[in-house]
Amino acid sequence: QSITLSEEELKTFQNKYKKDYEQRELYEGEELEDKFRLNAWRSPMFSEITSIILAFEHQDTLRVQYITGTEKDLLQNFVNLVKTSFQDYILVHFDAEIVLPYLGVRLNSNGHLTTPHNNLIYQGHNFKPWNLTGLDIKQWYKGAGKYTFSLEEIAKILSIDKEGIIPYEDEFTYFNSNDFDSLKSSAIKKVEVLSQIHRKLFGLNSLTTVL
Repeated sequence: QSITLSEEELKTFQNKYKKDYEQRELYEGEELEDKFRLNAWRSPMFSEITSIILAFEHQDTLRVQYITGTEKDLLQNFVNLVKTSFQDYILVHFDAEIVLPYLGVRLNSNGHLTTPHNNLIYQGHNFKPWNLTGLDIKQWYKGAGKYTFSLEEIAKILSIDKEGIIPYEDEFTYFNSNDFDSLKSSAIKKVEVLSQIHRKLFGLNSLTTVL
């Protein structure tokens, strides 16, 4: 979700995403503002986290918590939960090359300079995607192959219901329309689908969701 437009952020964005890199041509004026609004959400430098969804497996249920609030508060809540309750869990996520640095940058921006869980470490030590200790379903499914698939595509391949998931590029529209219920439902559906994919690939029974 793109953050409020500011001169400093706009200037940094302008220099980082040039209109023509060879000619050093920059976006200007209204075109720059439009480019920022359409694309800033893709970078953790120019966006902020407005919600986090956590789920863990417990006694044949998938227990889900949807955290909202100011970015600073929800990240503190996330850090506290992960440190105190999930150190013995293996973290399962999707697309570590995007998710981990995005989360890492936003944690750093809010004063969290140490990683709350080993499975979230992605920097230093000559780390590569295959060195990560968490389970990245996207990389696991890709394996040694050349093809990569989205969460929704893997769900379709495995005949898992994915109805209700809002595409990433459309979430900004829902947020600006204050349709937070749809965003919450989509987030819950995504984590359910991720769990179902994980368990189906590993030959495990599906779980009942408990909020």
